Amino acid sequence: MQIFKTLIVKREEFLPASIVTLAFTILHIVIDTHYFKAIAFRLHGCGNDFINAMSVSGFDAYTYSIITGWDIPYDIFRHPVINIILLPFFLLNKALIAMTGINCAQFIISTWLLLGVFYSFVFLYRILRTVVGVSHIDSILLSVMFFSFAYIMLSMVMPDHFGLTMPLLLWLLYVSGVLLKEKQKMTMPLTWLFFIPIAGITLSNGIKVFIASWFVNGKRFFHIRYLLGAVILPAALLWGIAMLGNGIRDDWNKTVYNKSDQILRQQLYRQIADTASSKDKESVDKLFKEEIRKRIRARYRLHHQYDHVVKKKKETISDTKFLNWTDLSTPRWASIVENFWGESLQLHKDYLLHDIQKDRPLIVHYKHIGNYIVLLWLALLFLGGVWCGRRSKFLWMCLAGMAFDCFLHLGIGFALDEVYIMAAHWAFCIPIAIAFLLKAKQQWLRMVTIASVVVLSIYLYVYNGLLLLSYIS
Repeated sequence: MQIFKTLIVKREEFLPASIVTLAFTILHIVIDTHYFKAIAFRLHGCGNDFINAMSVSGFDAYTYSIITGWDIPYDIFRHPVINIILLPFFLLNKALIAMTGINCAQFIISTWLLLGVFYSFVFLYRILRTVVGVSHIDSILLSVMFFSFAYIMLSMVMPDHFGLTMPLLLWLLYVSGVLLKEKQKMTMPLTWLFFIPIAGITLSNGIKVFIASWFVNGKRFFHIRYLLGAVILPAALLWGIAMLGNGIRDDWNKTVYNKSDQILRQQLYRQIADTASSKDKESVDKLFKEEIRKRIRARYRLHHQYDHVVKKKKETISDTKFLNWTDLSTPRWASIVENFWGESLQLHKDYLLHDIQKDRPLIVHYKHIGNYIVLLWLALLFLGGVWCGRRSKFLWMCLAGMAFDCFLHLGIGFALDEVYIMAAHWAFCIPIAIAFLLKAKQQWLRMVTIASVVVLSIYLYVYNGLLLLSYIS
């Protein structure tokens, strides 16, 4: 299979993908305009500075800090090569800053995310049309529905890593589905091609590459040659990169922070010297020190303004590295209903897009029964699709990836407190499963499913879209 030919867009895919991308372009214009002053004139600063400038739910504006000052804000062990992947965009931004005098991080990341929207739509459409085998119109309806989900919409407009991962995962599923259908095998180079960027951006998603390879290759996956060359070797390579990156991270960030701090202090000193009524050095030095103390106090208050929020200490498997990310004490059922399934697909009006690390409670309930009816409706469509597609190897491959996410988040509790921001890693399983309902022999079931998809899509676009715009405005 010539993998890069899959990036060529067909005529029937181009128009619907372009329309959805245009809708997201409007969202990006609104968001980038709103945060323009907070980002465009911020030519230095660490990751937390960008998060404070643009705080939306649990998303971190770390990609801005990477392509602004080559900051290394992400945990290296969880995101081993994201800085390397974004290196060309850092160099591009440096050139644009030199030419324009403003930070163009917003526009660069927005362009990347919009390209991600376009190809995510294309690959999901192809999965539904080519692999599952539903009609052209049904594939469009389900693909359009997918982008109405709350944290899919947010993932593709927020400057975090989720919008970078989702199109890659959908590309993996499409290619794997075609290989299954044509009874071909996933080669070692193809496994490497998917594993390095997918696991490099988010390490845990690398498991999904191996799951796909296992389903496609069958028993061949467990051959010693394949395990060594396509599983153990790339995994060891990424782990080695993570170890090396973690070793240089502190020194590198310290250098960047010190340089940025020195530049800012020099700029502030010149500003005070230019505006001070007395120009003698002693008076300017005194005013400068007072301003520095005032800014330190303001920064401390900013970082501790949520300290009054009482947070229950999580019970973890262990306090050792990696295991201290687990959570055994958070209630699972409430997390599934309100966060994993609820917030991922349909925003809560209370504490709208607040951050769990600041002032959002762990569990927020919907006030109206109608919200729970919508979630139940989606769950029934999903489960009905799973039942109708229970003989599909491809569907079980998708669900195996989703099951890994459930084990990771709901089982051992990794990032369970803000599990909804992970929706871009699994929510595409919903339209894929529903597609099997549309293949049912009963005509009435097909008509009910189509009507449900149309009604739910309209509702979720209006509901989630208006809440997002109200938060921004």
